[in-house]
Amino acid sequence: MRPRSVADYQETLVMVDQTVDRLTALVEELLLLARAENNQVPLQLEQINLSELLAEVISSLELAAQRKQIKVISQLPPEVELMADYGKLSRLFINLLENALKYSSARSQVTIQATLEHGQAKVEVSDNGQGIAPEHLVHLFERFYRVDKARSRQTTPDESSSGSGLGLSIAEWIVTVHGGRITVQSEVGHGTTFTVWLPQARSNLSLG
Repeated sequence: MRPRSVADYQETLVMVDQTVDRLTALVEELLLLARAENNQVPLQLEQINLSELLAEVISSLELAAQRKQIKVISQLPPEVELMADYGKLSRLFINLLENALKYSSARSQVTIQATLEHGQAKVEVSDNGQGIAPEHLVHLFERFYRVDKARSRQTTPDESSSGSGLGLSIAEWIVTVHGGRITVQSEVGHGTTFTVWLPQARSNLSLG
């Protein structure tokens, strides 16, 4: 209703663009979960090296870590072979690592460790953030449960918007459909660790 400067219009367009991106991501996540409930998201199984996949995930989020001066420490054995869906496992660990970076303070560290135990791959993603109160832990994998409620976050300017509350629900579904399980441990003031167990044997996988 009134004249505005070029800078004002540019700022508004940036905000609109960011909002559209968030809404698009939300719709995609809702569609994925809806299809998963109806067994319409089959696994694309292949023999993969989990250590190489985790290294690629870490590399893809290197810039985000650098912005907050967070050191990502990886402890990965040379080879951890799995019969799994490469794309879905990538999404799983990107979700977990993004969460760890978001909720860690600047100049801290995040650790990703993979081991083999009794025919299962075990992956731990740990941060040194503010942690999560016990009453919130049981709700973390519920849809639309915002982790922001459960723990404070040290944000950078480009992290000012919070997530959709679906990332951990998607992570749990990906783990479950692979025949695995995911748990979380946290202590207020001392950080959080998500642990994922994935079976190596194809016979343990759910193809629904």
